[in-house]
Amino acid sequence: MRQVAGSRLDRAGSPLRPRIGAAANLREFQLVPAGRSLDDALALLRREFDAEEGTFLFQLRGDGIQWDRVAFTRLERAMRTVCERLHDEEKLDRWLAEGFYYASRFVRDWTSHPSFPRPEPPQFHEDCLARLEDLADWFFRGWHVYQEPHVWPDL
Repeated sequence: MRQVAGSRLDRAGSPLRPRIGAAANLREFQLVPAGRSLDDALALLRREFDAEEGTFLFQLRGDGIQWDRVAFTRLERAMRTVCERLHDEEKLDRWLAEGFYYASRFVRDWTSHPSFPRPEPPQFHEDCLARLEDLADWFFRGWHVYQEPHVWPDL
């Protein structure tokens, strides 16, 4: 069973995530392959899980209430990178665990409201929701349910 740690330090006592200033810009996190650095992925997820302006989670709830495909792809790739890089870790930061849990539950609940402008086609929306749940499952277990070698297709 993996443990969630309250501290934000790795095993060597170093900060697990980089500090992000208020002027941080999402353009720093352009769409990159799943092999992105762990630090970049953690920085992006911190912004996402804090629902900062311009992030996917912010846009779901903000004034515009929209499903931004590019922002979703950034979120999904960062989550996938973290799963790939931290799958052997026994302890996980609480903020990261809360974020994975929240993203996997909130997005489905919020976007299933009849008035929410879901992306088309409907299968794309369902595939995205399933991906968030698969990634959360992988994050908490340390392994995914797909037979290796598994290639995560872009959505």
